[in-house]
Amino acid sequence: MGIIRKLREKWADSETVDLMVIIGLDKQKALDKMARKVGGEVFLDRSGSVLKGLGSRGVPHWFVLDSDNKILRNFSGYYTPVEEQIKRLGF
Repeated sequence: MGIIRKLREKWADSETVDLMVIIGLDKQKALDKMARKVGGEVFLDRSGSVLKGLGSRGVPHWFVLDSDNKILRNFSGYYTPVEEQIKRLGF
């Protein structure tokens, strides 16, 4: 999960940007493994209801929200290198 590490590094001292990671897997062992891999604070969405409510269309799915939780950008899938993913998110 290189993009997550890069984004956390980029915004480590930011007072205006926060990074949330939501993992939507239903098996406890898989959830635990992914949470360790991602590191930091992770929210678990076992039922997938949060991601479905946000309109997720694939895994992984990336959302950029404003302070009012309005979706500014979103897309699904991996893009490499990591810098391309960050650019696609608008950062």
